Amino acid sequence: MIAQQERNSNIEVLRLLAMFLIVIGHQATHGFDVTKLPYNEAGIFTIAMSQGARIAVDIFVLITGYYSASQTIKLKKVFTLYREVWFYSVSVLMIVWLCFCRQLTIGEILKSVFPIYTSQFWFASCFLFLMLLLPYINILVYNINRQQHMTFLVILLVPFCIVPTIIPINTSLYSNIFWFIVLVLVASYIRLYSPSWISRIKWWHGMLMLVSIMVCTSTLWGG
Repeated sequence: MIAQQERNSNIEVLRLLAMFLIVIGHQATHGFDVTKLPYNEAGIFTIAMSQGARIAVDIFVLITGYYSASQTIKLKKVFTLYREVWFYSVSVLMIVWLCFCRQLTIGEILKSVFPIYTSQFWFASCFLFLMLLLPYINILVYNINRQQHMTFLVILLVPFCIVPTIIPINTSLYSNIFWFIVLVLVASYIRLYSPSWISRIKWWHGMLMLVSIMVCTSTLWGG
């Protein structure tokens, strides 16, 4: 979705890790009913793996926000994404109808023909809308200073990330697209201001945090 840019090997490795997490996350989620798994070693491991897709989504959006802070968005790429999602959505519908002789409902047809608007694929819907918002997010980012940017992040992260982590409560303010915007603002801060602590992070720090998040999430879920 972003104009051509020089590749960063570390970020490419992070992409590969995210892809791996997507695979194992969906395998665990769709291969088992995680809500009914026994709370033993195997159950905890499977539940932890099921969180891989959630973490990978955040990684992908952070990478997008990191690059978009210094690149222009090509509207043509947004239309390309929409066309690809529409093609596969309608193709799968036609295969199910023709090959499996399944009677389709009006709701299923509408979801497949309008996959973005109906959130047939929630990530594609949110990501495409995020692409449309990125130029305007960048206007905000480039018209505030570092202190204002940090204050803005604190205002967003405390109620939407830190508090729910400590106190398991639901909030009507949360939405996927809003969380994507928050992640983009975090990534743009890192890209524009390069905090000194970033350079001190080692790969094993990230792996340790990743495992810790997955285990903690599985413990809360299983409990």
